[in-house]
Amino acid sequence: MPDPGHGGATRCFLRDDAFGYRYRHTTYGDREVNYSLTYDMTSQGPFADDVINNVRVQAVYLTEDTLRLRIHDEDRRRYEVPVLDDSPLMRSPPAVDRSRLRYLIEANETRRGRARLRVLRSDNYVVMLDSWHLVMTEQFLQVVLPYSGEQLYGFGESGHEHINLAMGSGTMFSRRVSNYSAMDNAIANWDNFAGVHPFFMNPKGDGTAWGVLILNSNAMDYTVTSGGNIAIATTGGILDLYFFVGSTPAQVVQQYQKDMIWLDVFQDSKAFTLNSAFGGLQTYVRQLASAGVQVGLVTNPAIPADNVTRYAPYTTGLEDDVFVKERVRNERF
Repeated sequence: MPDPGHGGATRCFLRDDAFGYRYRHTTYGDREVNYSLTYDMTSQGPFADDVINNVRVQAVYLTEDTLRLRIHDEDRRRYEVPVLDDSPLMRSPPAVDRSRLRYLIEANETRRGRARLRVLRSDNYVVMLDSWHLVMTEQFLQVVLPYSGEQLYGFGESGHEHINLAMGSGTMFSRRVSNYSAMDNAIANWDNFAGVHPFFMNPKGDGTAWGVLILNSNAMDYTVTSGGNIAIATTGGILDLYFFVGSTPAQVVQQYQKDMIWLDVFQDSKAFTLNSAFGGLQTYVRQLASAGVQVGLVTNPAIPADNVTRYAPYTTGLEDDVFVKERVRNERF
């Protein structure tokens, strides 16, 4: 619904009776809670076709400051981003003291008897998720995340007029941007770039902060509303949300990057080498080349220089005096 008082920005997306689920049952595990929901057939919204009738909300305590909320079809498997299959955090998560969790999960009902799940900080009860307007269909999935205050950062590699996210909508779907002029136009028009970074952070006035990663590789849109909400909509997959609760913005970023999946095809990140774990890479590249697919590796041109590692590009570079030098003192940069 447009809000004339805020330049026509969207204030809300759905009526209270437009879409909703009811609780069917709840199960508890050592480090997770599972809520089984069923679609409320009395809903009167525009999403009646291809609705996902049975939904499971799986809340997993990954760490004491990181919560995973996995919202998916309970009856059949849908596509999920496969990068977490070999994640150390998923294979062997650390022990969690539930009395020290920095987040809370509330399971309530609306006045219409529909399921309403909320995720809050445990220290100041700031709401990080409210499932009031959860939409789950075959090709349209939406969740609305509240934010407070005026500081909101994230959704990198898409056009923003300022670092702080303003009201409006943007797209998260990678596309090739050929030149700087096109990038300037993309920034002015809130267009998407080559990368997709579905993460945002909401710092608070008291210095604390929290952030959310939406792990989904389908095309996504986000809309920052004047009513203090961020609507995330995607065209497929599942809603896989990771909440990072930190004492400071820097801590939230550290939590977000803590379980990085490193893809080092080189030996110890050294250029012009090949990691034995990627022994089939040459064969794979040849197969791609025979199919007319060109492959280009992006490498960092830095050469590690120390007196411990015998790294041929460095030692032979010294012997052949190939490194760039400062003109006056004749010293290597």
